[in-house]
Order: sequence, then C-alpha cells, then structure tokens
Amino acid sequence: MSIGSLLFAKTLTRTTTVYSTATLTERIRIVVLVDNNPYRQDLEKAWALSVYVEAGGVRFLFDTGPDPMVLEKNARRLGIDLSKIDFIVISHAHGDHTGGLRLLASIKPGMVVYVPPDRSLVNYVRSLA
Repeated sequence: MSIGSLLFAKTLTRTTTVYSTATLTERIRIVVLVDNNPYRQDLEKAWALSVYVEAGGVRFLFDTGPDPMVLEKNARRLGIDLSKIDFIVISHAHGDHTGGLRLLASIKPGMVVYVPPDRSLVNYVRSLA
C-alpha cells in the first residue's frame, strides 16, 4: 500500500490540552469500532481495540485495532467516515492497538498521531510515509 505523506507523531510526556473539553450540555459520541466482543452481529471481531470519539466538533480514534480491514469494514457498517478523523491517540506500542495506522495514513495523509514516549512506536508512525 502506498502512503502519500508522513504521519506526524507527537509524544505526550506531560498532560496536554489538545482540544477544549466538552461541556456537560454537549453531545459526546463514543463508538467501539474494533473489539473481540462486538455488540452487533454484523461487525467483524478482532482481539484488539479501536474507539471512535466525537465531542465538541472534534473526531478522533483511540487506538486503531490490529487489522486495517476490520477497522475499515466496521467503520463503514457503523456509519463512521474515517476521512473525517481529526487525530489519533495510541495507548501503547502493541500491534493490536496500532494495526490500522497504515490504512489511516492512506486515507488521510499527514494526520496527527499522539503516542506515549516510546521510541520504536514514534519511529513506526514516522515510517508510514
């Protein structure tokens, strides 16, 4: 798969406000895209995690699951347009949380990815160019 642009990895080493937090009156949408225990029969399952969050006009993914095809199929079935994601947060450097990054790099080159301070993970994200 050809990647047109570099994903930019930002390392979170201290608490950072990325976007303003949503007020209690705002709608917050949380959708589990990838999990080993899907809540609908039409969803693919995988031993992993990817969660879509929408709040205050911001859309992001928390982790990307292990398999880009599972992420893509489930997002489509759940009505989530992955090209509209503003950024990605990766919890840690395991393949079951980072497997969808290559897909997202092809859908939206240059997307910001926030990662914990892990040199190998930062290098992996930067290699997706």
